Amino acid sequence: MEVEIIKEFLKKVRSLNTEDFRKPVSNGNTIDDLTLELDHFIEYNKTNGYKKSLIIEQLATISNGDFSNELPVSDAGDDLDTICMALNIFVEELRENVVNINTFKNVFNSLRSPFFIIDAEQLSLNVINPSALSFFKYSKENRYKIPIADLVDEITLDNIKYFLAQDEVMKSCNLVINIEGEQRNIVLNLSRLKSSYTDVSSISVFVIDITAQLQIEELKKEKKIIQKSLEFRTQFLANMSHEIRTPLNGIVGMVDYLVGMDNINEEVSEYLGIIKNSSDQLLSVVNDVLNLSRLEAGEFELIPTKAYLPEVVERSISWFNSRFEEKNLKVDLKIKVSYWKSLYFDEARLLQVLSNLIGNAIKFSPPEEHIEIIVSQIEEGNKSLKVKFQIIDKGIGISRINQEKLFSLFGKVEIKKNIEGAGLGLVISKQLIDLYGGEIGVVSTEGKGSEFWFTVKLSKEPGVIINTNGSEKIELQEVSTRKIKALLVDDKVVNRKVGGLILKKIDFDIDYAENGLEAYQKVLEGNYEVVFMDIQMPIMGGVEATEKIRKTMLTSRPLIIGLSANAMEGDDEYYLKKGMDYYIMKPITGEKISVLRGVIEKKIKSKLIIFLDFFIKI
Repeated sequence: MEVEIIKEFLKKVRSLNTEDFRKPVSNGNTIDDLTLELDHFIEYNKTNGYKKSLIIEQLATISNGDFSNELPVSDAGDDLDTICMALNIFVEELRENVVNINTFKNVFNSLRSPFFIIDAEQLSLNVINPSALSFFKYSKENRYKIPIADLVDEITLDNIKYFLAQDEVMKSCNLVINIEGEQRNIVLNLSRLKSSYTDVSSISVFVIDITAQLQIEELKKEKKIIQKSLEFRTQFLANMSHEIRTPLNGIVGMVDYLVGMDNINEEVSEYLGIIKNSSDQLLSVVNDVLNLSRLEAGEFELIPTKAYLPEVVERSISWFNSRFEEKNLKVDLKIKVSYWKSLYFDEARLLQVLSNLIGNAIKFSPPEEHIEIIVSQIEEGNKSLKVKFQIIDKGIGISRINQEKLFSLFGKVEIKKNIEGAGLGLVISKQLIDLYGGEIGVVSTEGKGSEFWFTVKLSKEPGVIINTNGSEKIELQEVSTRKIKALLVDDKVVNRKVGGLILKKIDFDIDYAENGLEAYQKVLEGNYEVVFMDIQMPIMGGVEATEKIRKTMLTSRPLIIGLSANAMEGDDEYYLKKGMDYYIMKPITGEKISVLRGVIEKKIKSKLIIFLDFFIKI
């Protein structure tokens, strides 16, 4: 029985025809040498002593794959001790090899990229990792010595055969392959593996799937193209806005001036009203187009400030008082909230949505009807309040088909009634409510009216507030009638003429300059309290002139108010950084200047003129 165990062990040892087990052990002998010694032991050593039993037991343990035991070696140095020493060295070598093999298996099986080794002569698989099976969608149970053609696609197979026909040791190539109808982009890495103990060679195949990487790169390219397109469109619209606002400044300003004049007969007043309404509508279209462009380009962000919700809603209604009176419409405002403290939200964006919806309700309501506005609290959390706004009219209503198109940019809504407007207000409102993370919708029946609603979450705590440190809320207030000495700087004759008329009407003593350089020279020579500075001018622009004035007049200088037909997001912050104190977007009206005059007087009186840390955009 003992001899059979040893023979079984020797049979297993001899069957291990691998490079690792052919390496010499530390005493210079190979495993073949060891087996010869064991054969000699079996044939000539008939002793049944203790060491022989240990050796036989160790051989049985090794044959079962356990390499943890070590045989004792005495100082006698007999043949059995020699065998024990040889077995100990052999077991140590096996132990190290097992660790190496297990490590290799773990790494091999955990590789995320496909990897396999094939017999170069038979073109069959020697070994394959799970990633390769998954990548090439191989599902058969047999995975050893299968033809490589059963695993890979034709293109990969052709490249492997071509590599074998060449003298190259390594090769890497980019391929586009098709696996069950799915196109993949790969890098195919091939290497020759040849054992020093055999003439049989193998090929290692390492596949890197770069499909996702190429898709990401393609998406990045497309994103750059889209961004450039959006930048071009935004810039184009800004330029268009500038070109339209420049003549509008003359029209709106002059009409605004004439409407306020005394002794105008009813017919002329009616004509002026038509011109004013038309120019206001054109300006509204320009603003809507620019707002939509900014929203699509991702240039809008919510800027929360502290505000009292009921006051904001009432203010949005007050903007339309004259239009309510024109159609003799009544407004029924209901505020159903239990939280009456101030909240933090983007007041301007909320007002924009409310004004769009209230304006539409007025537009579509017949005379002498009433519009209902409901503000209700639908959810309250520790840090926020969810509010629903409803604007209900008794107008012409909207068909179900048209309701689906209302909030779409390219959804053409057909309305029988002749209604003025570009139809962009609802599209812009939806995108603004999306910024809030809210919802917007409509419930309507043709001939009976419509209910437009939206929900927003308003914060109870301060959020991210941009450019509001020390800012002041501008309100209409009582101002003195004293003359404020001012310089109006604009390269357009019409703008100087119209602006001068408006400023003189509200008690400004006006001088003029045609460009920034002339303005700079006049400010140094004169004693101006305010400079109304256009931005884009020949010779020297408004920004450069402002910087020169601030650098030169360190102890005392006039307030500088920027004037521009530009309407790009971020213009106000830019002009603030460049040294301007305020910024007015054209067209200039008496209302805008009247609102600003009170603040100007306050600052002049308090002498807080230098290094103001606030900025106001009207």
